Parts: sequence; structure tokens; C-alpha cells
Amino acid sequence: MTAASDTLATAQQYGSELFLRAVSRDGLYLGQRWLTKAAAGRLRRAIRALEAFLRRALILLALELEPELKPSEKEPDGIRRKGRPGRRLPAFQIFTDDTIPLESFAFLRGRQAQDWRPAQVPIGPLIRRLGALKLLLDAPETRIRRLAFHMARKRPGLIPAPDLGKGLVPNRLGTEVSALYHAFGHAILQQSRARPPPLPPALRARPRIRLL
Repeated sequence: MTAASDTLATAQQYGSELFLRAVSRDGLYLGQRWLTKAAAGRLRRAIRALEAFLRRALILLALELEPELKPSEKEPDGIRRKGRPGRRLPAFQIFTDDTIPLESFAFLRGRQAQDWRPAQVPIGPLIRRLGALKLLLDAPETRIRRLAFHMARKRPGLIPAPDLGKGLVPNRLGTEVSALYHAFGHAILQQSRARPPPLPPALRARPRIRLL
């Protein structure tokens, strides 16, 4: 087993613990449609913690993959292919210019909406955001590879650990996952000190005559 696969397995294990902690708190698994403001605040903090943990894990895994990357020598065919159909959900951002669509995660289907009350917050947007993170956590390989190419082409040099000093994964969420979060930050700094040379830009298709 390689070091990258060990890091991925560890990140998935502890990331799943953060996800289960967020879902089990305040009875979210019961499928209610509204939360009190206090419960919504706790859920938002849990989502931010999972995002911060995933952000560092993905960057570290992309840095470990970077030495294996090679520039493509095959010229693209220039044919624009349609993307996968479906609604575009809020993307999980690692860098401000790096977004991808994520699949939906709706385990609240079939539940009847409760009576609306002004003191409550709708749970739908928060639960979709949490579910998108869970899908990324379960199958991050494609995102890791895309991120590795992005950093190799457009972000050379030292890469600081994201969310530095913000304390988004405190010890109260678990001393092991908090320590791993900080260890990921240190490993990102060490790994980015010995990065390979940047890759050239991706090849683009040549102009084609489409009308005569």
C-alpha cells in the first residue's frame, strides 16, 4: 500500500466521523425540514469543520500525486461534449477559482414539511451542502487528480495550509481528528517544499474550418 493510499484511507475514516457527528447531532437523521437557530448554527459549524478537513486532505493528496503527473502529448479533438445532466449544486471550493459541480444528496425525500415558524431555519440548503461533501469524501479520486494538474500548472512554489489559524476543527470534535487536521497542514508545507517543476499549459485544439 502506498503512502498516498494510506493518507486517503485515513482521511476518509476521520472525515466520515465528522460527517456522522454532524448528522447525529440534533436528530438530523429523523428527516425534519426545519431547525432552530441554535441547531442550524451547530450544523453550519460542523459543515465548516468537514470542509476545512477535506480541503487540507485533498491538497495533501494532490501534492503526493504531483510527481507522477506528465504533460499530455495528445492534441484534443476540439469537440465540445455535453456535461452530465442535472441541477448544479453549490460546489466545494478549494481555491477561489476552482469549482466543480457535485451530485445531490437528498435523504429527506418523502418527508412531510412541518409548519413554518419564524424562529426556525430551513434545513434543505444545509443538508444538501453536507451531502455534497459526503459524496466527495466517498469518491475523491477524480477531484484529487484535477486538483493536482491545476496546482502543477497554475500554482507553483510553496503552498501554505488553508484555513491557517482559524481553528475550524477544534479538539471538542475529537482529539484524533483535530490532531490529524493540524498534521495535514504541516505535511502540506513540507511536501510543497520539494515540488517538481511546473507542467506546461494543457494542449488546446487547433482552429478548424467548420463553414465553407
